[in-house]
Amino acid sequence: VIALGTSLPELAIGVVASIKNQSELPVGNTLGSNIFNSLGVIGVAAIIRPIPLGPELRNFSLPMMLAACMAFLPLAKSDKKLTRIEGLGFVVGYIVYLIVLQ
Repeated sequence: VIALGTSLPELAIGVVASIKNQSELPVGNTLGSNIFNSLGVIGVAAIIRPIPLGPELRNFSLPMMLAACMAFLPLAKSDKKLTRIEGLGFVVGYIVYLIVLQ
């Protein structure tokens, strides 16, 4: 519930910015949010109390996160746009990740 509440404003801003052809805003917003959540929030929580990394996180979730970043990197470095098909591929990849995680 909390994740949904914090993600919906970012999603709304991204959609509005995309409609207005301001593609840099949703990309920067998403990357900045992911970097802050991955490094800032987890870092502060680990300072307060160390976080054990279970085998599922080490062997599945972290490699999947790195793979998603690596898949996005060529798209971010090129001058081409992220197409609807590519966006759909990322959404489907996330849904598959959630299904496999269960």
